Amino acid sequence: MAFAGLSIGVYIDRLGGRPVMVIGVLILFASLFSLSLITELWQWVLLLSVVFAIGAAMVDNLVVNVTLSKWFVERRGGTIAMAAMGASLAVVVWPPLMTWIIDQSDWRGGWQAMSVITLVTPSREARHCGPAPSISSCARSASVAWGSV
Repeated sequence: MAFAGLSIGVYIDRLGGRPVMVIGVLILFASLFSLSLITELWQWVLLLSVVFAIGAAMVDNLVVNVTLSKWFVERRGGTIAMAAMGASLAVVVWPPLMTWIIDQSDWRGGWQAMSVITLVTPSREARHCGPAPSISSCARSASVAWGSV
């Protein structure tokens, strides 16, 4: 993921967060679903260490923090902190959820379910993530979001 971040930053500046996130989600979906089809160890290593890592880097903190920094001028730190809370919440929610899914089906079904959840959840958020608004509307959005109007 570290090496992917070097090139992803250029694309975020050029295209904005939305296209990078959408492509990243599609890569994550494909890699997670493909993990349910593996039959050899080398396939698992390739999918997780290359394909999944690239997709994860495209939806990771780099993309989120840069996009939020462009959208929110006032109370930027609080906004980024709220986004970080989502990642922390996932660490609490995913293990029991995936344990239950795997208990109901098998490990292949777990990977497939994870791929669908990964496709649906961020896709909803990426629709709202466009290019940065003008400074006046950006400041107004931050004020409304934090109740200081």
